[in-house]
Amino acid sequence: MGEKELTVEKKVGIVELRIQVIGLQQTMEALLRKVDKLENELEMKADITHVQEMVKHSVVIKKINDSKSIGMDSKVGISLDGKVSLESIVEQTTGAIKISATNINGVKTNETK
Repeated sequence: MGEKELTVEKKVGIVELRIQVIGLQQTMEALLRKVDKLENELEMKADITHVQEMVKHSVVIKKINDSKSIGMDSKVGISLDGKVSLESIVEQTTGAIKISATNINGVKTNETK
């Protein structure tokens, strides 16, 4: 009789373990669905942020294009070895943006607000 009781106890234990495994599987599936949903929302958020940045850039570019130049200074230098350097400062009415180009071979832009 003792062996039968032990076998019944083992069977009950196995059934309980199976129930726990099924519960864990269901929990894992639910968590995976939530992770997928969060990943999709994060991708969408990143896209929205990118679009907002592009709109901001286009607004700044439009302001620069629509603004009038209120002044321009240029300096040209020629060194003894024949290199030409150019420095130009253009002041725009748009938020006091200053653009300077230095070194005729390469142009650098500095924005000051």
